[in-house]
Amino acid sequence: VDELAGKPFDRALLDAVAARCAGGVVADLGCGPGQVGRYVGATVGLDLSRPMLRHAPFPLRVQGDLRALPFAPGSLAGIVAFYCYIHLESLDVAFAEARRVLGDRGVFVVSFHEGDGSVLHRDEWYGKPIDISVKIWPKSEVDAALGRAGFTIESSVVREVYDGELFPRLYVT
Repeated sequence: VDELAGKPFDRALLDAVAARCAGGVVADLGCGPGQVGRYVGATVGLDLSRPMLRHAPFPLRVQGDLRALPFAPGSLAGIVAFYCYIHLESLDVAFAEARRVLGDRGVFVVSFHEGDGSVLHRDEWYGKPIDISVKIWPKSEVDAALGRAGFTIESSVVREVYDGELFPRLYVT
């Protein structure tokens, strides 16, 4: 819940998103327990995992797939999507869906673990057994996929690792 407390860059970026989207509907895609969306003031959280959604703090919690968003075209003023696309093998369909539901003047902010395109597998996390694989996307592939989806990139920043992180972080607006 307090993950953002030690991440000043993330908070500053989300503050800017909140200001630009004031009065509009903001969705947190791949929201997990909702810490990012809560911070930015999102009203909608979407996640594939029903158990994660039970923890999300949003008025509207939607179980859904990033590649088939259940929102009307142009209905969102903003989208935050932190580390959710790391679970996909391709970005094109998911980014096209985000573009479809985002209004013409909307703001889309995505973040990734940035790297060489390799897939990282974990079978333990925080002392609990899991079975998860995530893609460590290269900045060039993310930028190219956003362009193919029709987005104009305003900023693309790679943040170096903080204590305990394994990879730099990529933030694209």
